[in-house]
Amino acid sequence: MESKKLLSKEAWASCVLLLRANYPNSFVGDTLGINAMGKMLRDLDEAKILKAVEICVKTKKFAPCVAEIREEVAKLDDDTSWSDAWSEALEKCSYFISPVFNAKTGKCDFPEVSELTEKTVKNFGGWEILAKMRVQDLNISRSHFRDVFKNVKAKIDRQKQLGLKSVQSAKRQVRSEERRVGKECRSRWSPYH
Repeated sequence: MESKKLLSKEAWASCVLLLRANYPNSFVGDTLGINAMGKMLRDLDEAKILKAVEICVKTKKFAPCVAEIREEVAKLDDDTSWSDAWSEALEKCSYFISPVFNAKTGKCDFPEVSELTEKTVKNFGGWEILAKMRVQDLNISRSHFRDVFKNVKAKIDRQKQLGLKSVQSAKRQVRSEERRVGKECRSRWSPYH
């Protein structure tokens, strides 16, 4: 997995030059606005922001706001396709079949895979099932892996949209409602009525 390099001042200056060149009559010329935008994007990956700004310049008539740039970064994150995850998983499975011994650590090294691939393989049935897959079943397993990947990705996307806190509070509300209804039902059927 590649490490995430957060937005630097130099990278943001490159983005600003690109925005100013393409939107000369917009708020991008305002220093306060530029600094504020940079601060609001500071938590994102530098390379993805540069790519997102390029996409915005190519596709939008007006200068993008922070939300539009963040949306483009999110789309770039979503570009992890199921076929990339499948390739990652198969590569790691090949290490199960013929492990690579590391003399320094005295252990076998396995390649790292993305969190999405890891969750997909877990929901698929685990690394062992994937590693023991027969060649005849490759197309069926690949199709099943694609379906599992899409479900895992959709679940992760829903959690991102709701946010972890709202998911937990939604679970508490559902539980409270279930408890309230349960108490009502028990009181109705009570022998003391």
